[in-house]
Amino acid sequence: MTTLSFQYPFRNNHIEGDGTNLFAKAEEWVLQNYHPRNPDGTYNTDVWLHDYVGFDVEFDRYNRARALLLGAPNGQELVYHCPTWRFGDAIRRLLNSPHVMKVGLGVWDDAMRLHAAGVQHLQGFLDLLPLVQIYEKYVNGVANAADDGLMEFAKRYLGIKIKNSRKAGDSGWANVTPLSRRHIRYGCLDAFASLEVFRVLLARLTPAARARFNVIAAEMLRKHRR
Repeated sequence: MTTLSFQYPFRNNHIEGDGTNLFAKAEEWVLQNYHPRNPDGTYNTDVWLHDYVGFDVEFDRYNRARALLLGAPNGQELVYHCPTWRFGDAIRRLLNSPHVMKVGLGVWDDAMRLHAAGVQHLQGFLDLLPLVQIYEKYVNGVANAADDGLMEFAKRYLGIKIKNSRKAGDSGWANVTPLSRRHIRYGCLDAFASLEVFRVLLARLTPAARARFNVIAAEMLRKHRR
């Protein structure tokens, strides 16, 4: 079994910096990973390259969003440490788009906390748990599968063992600028693993299971918008 811990599991293309530098890099990350280039070198923001993005938010002890964590299907990851009022146009388009599914375990809870912090027009959020439950019921014959947590899901469906650093997870995100390497590694795991579990299970669904999931997903997307 592969262990994802302090060995960086992706392409080591996380975003580092602070202030204006980090803001610009985060915007460029969204453009490069989710929009095609026009012949003149600009990005066509009317077209989306991918349908999904792994999504997670880390909050500090005061319930303030301190790190937005995104994982693209091509293995590129973004850890953006900045107050929500510093979200740029590209990130807001991603969060607002109904065409790019923001995938994560308990993802709508994170979205609602962002909304409470002033991020408007959120839609396109899909929780991982209903897909797990449908997969277990239709493929494995297990009714009412429990929420065993992302670490267990990654182990079960991806064959990887995630060792999140409790020290990084419990430490004060409010006072970390720029993020430490430990925080970056800790943060990326959830976004990456959520996306990979989602993609793997979606590909394994039977036609009947896929039809059922489509109904549930459509209902989630209808309800989960602010």
